[in-house]
Amino acid sequence: MMPNGGDKSWTRMCITVACFKSRFGCWPTRLGLSPSVLELFRDSLLSPDLFSSLQERMALVPEESFDPEDFLAEDAAGHQCTKEEAFGSHAHETVDVEAWIGGRPPSDGF
Repeated sequence: MMPNGGDKSWTRMCITVACFKSRFGCWPTRLGLSPSVLELFRDSLLSPDLFSSLQERMALVPEESFDPEDFLAEDAAGHQCTKEEAFGSHAHETVDVEAWIGGRPPSDGF
Protein backbone atom coordinates (compact mmCIF):
# COMPACT_ATOMS: atom_id res chain seq x y z
CA MET A 1 0.00 0.00 0.00
CA MET A 2 1.27 3.49 -0.87
CA PRO A 3 1.54 5.78 2.17
CA ASN A 4 0.20 9.33 2.15
CA GLY A 5 2.16 12.57 2.43
CA GLY A 6 5.90 12.83 1.97
CA ASP A 7 6.36 9.15 2.75
CA LYS A 8 4.96 8.30 -0.68
CA SER A 9 7.91 10.05 -2.32
CA TRP A 10 10.30 8.03 -0.16
CA THR A 11 8.48 4.82 -1.11
CA ARG A 12 8.55 5.66 -4.82
CA MET A 13 12.26 6.43 -4.60
CA CYS A 14 12.99 3.16 -2.76
CA ILE A 15 11.03 1.08 -5.26
CA THR A 16 12.82 2.73 -8.19
CA VAL A 17 16.26 2.17 -6.64
CA ALA A 18 15.40 -1.43 -5.67
CA CYS A 19 14.24 -2.21 -9.20
CA PHE A 20 17.50 -0.79 -10.58
CA LYS A 21 19.51 -3.00 -8.20
CA SER A 22 17.52 -6.12 -9.04
CA ARG A 23 17.80 -5.53 -12.80
CA PHE A 24 21.46 -4.61 -13.07
CA GLY A 25 23.06 -6.18 -9.98
CA CYS A 26 24.54 -2.91 -8.75
CA TRP A 27 23.31 0.19 -7.00
CA PRO A 28 22.58 3.36 -8.95
CA THR A 29 25.02 6.24 -8.61
CA ARG A 30 22.62 8.98 -9.68
CA LEU A 31 19.00 9.72 -8.87
CA GLY A 32 16.99 12.18 -10.93
CA LEU A 33 14.06 13.66 -9.03
CA SER A 34 11.88 16.76 -9.03
CA PRO A 35 13.23 19.87 -7.26
CA SER A 36 10.22 19.82 -4.92
CA VAL A 37 10.94 16.24 -3.78
CA LEU A 38 14.63 17.04 -3.30
CA GLU A 39 13.55 19.96 -1.11
CA LEU A 40 11.09 17.72 0.78
CA PHE A 41 13.79 15.12 1.47
CA ARG A 42 16.34 17.75 2.54
CA ASP A 43 14.14 20.11 4.54
CA SER A 44 11.45 18.07 6.22
CA LEU A 45 11.18 14.34 5.57
CA LEU A 46 14.74 13.14 6.26
CA SER A 47 16.99 13.90 9.18
CA PRO A 48 20.22 15.66 8.24
CA ASP A 49 22.14 12.41 8.82
CA LEU A 50 19.82 10.34 6.64
CA PHE A 51 19.84 12.96 3.87
CA SER A 52 23.64 12.99 4.00
CA SER A 53 23.72 9.19 3.81
CA LEU A 54 21.43 9.27 0.77
CA GLN A 55 23.70 11.82 -0.93
CA GLU A 56 26.79 9.70 -0.19
CA ARG A 57 25.26 6.79 -2.09
CA MET A 58 23.79 8.62 -5.08
CA ALA A 59 24.13 12.04 -6.65
CA LEU A 60 20.72 13.67 -6.22
CA VAL A 61 20.02 15.59 -9.40
CA PRO A 62 17.02 17.92 -9.59
CA GLU A 63 15.25 17.61 -12.92
CA GLU A 64 13.08 20.65 -13.68
CA SER A 65 10.89 18.68 -16.09
CA PHE A 66 10.05 15.98 -13.53
CA ASP A 67 6.75 15.81 -11.68
CA PRO A 68 6.95 14.97 -7.94
CA GLU A 69 6.12 11.34 -8.76
CA ASP A 70 9.03 10.95 -11.21
CA PHE A 71 12.30 9.23 -10.32
CA LEU A 72 15.13 8.03 -12.56
CA ALA A 73 17.88 5.81 -11.15
CA GLU A 74 21.05 5.59 -13.26
CA ASP A 75 24.69 4.59 -13.21
CA ALA A 76 27.81 5.56 -15.15
CA ALA A 77 27.42 2.55 -17.48
CA GLY A 78 24.16 3.98 -18.81
CA HIS A 79 21.78 1.63 -17.01
CA GLN A 80 18.49 3.31 -16.14
CA CYS A 81 15.27 2.54 -14.32
CA THR A 82 12.27 4.84 -14.07
CA LYS A 83 9.58 4.84 -11.44
CA GLU A 84 7.11 3.66 -14.08
CA GLU A 85 9.28 0.65 -14.94
CA ALA A 86 9.77 -0.13 -11.26
CA PHE A 87 6.07 -0.09 -10.47
CA GLY A 88 5.42 -2.52 -13.34
CA SER A 89 7.78 -5.08 -11.81
CA HIS A 90 7.93 -7.17 -8.65
CA ALA A 91 11.68 -7.78 -8.92
CA HIS A 92 12.38 -5.06 -6.36
CA GLU A 93 10.56 -6.76 -3.50
CA THR A 94 13.66 -8.55 -2.13
CA VAL A 95 16.00 -5.53 -2.22
CA ASP A 96 16.42 -3.60 1.05
CA VAL A 97 17.13 -0.04 -0.05
CA GLU A 98 16.62 1.35 3.44
CA ALA A 99 19.40 -0.86 4.80
CA TRP A 100 21.71 0.30 1.98
CA ILE A 101 20.91 3.96 2.66
CA GLY A 102 21.14 3.52 6.40
CA GLY A 103 17.61 4.06 7.65
CA ARG A 104 14.19 5.37 6.87
CA PRO A 105 12.38 8.58 7.72
CA PRO A 106 10.06 8.57 10.69
CA SER A 107 6.43 8.69 9.58
CA ASP A 108 6.05 12.24 10.89
CA GLY A 109 9.34 13.67 9.58
CA PHE A 110 12.38 14.30 11.73
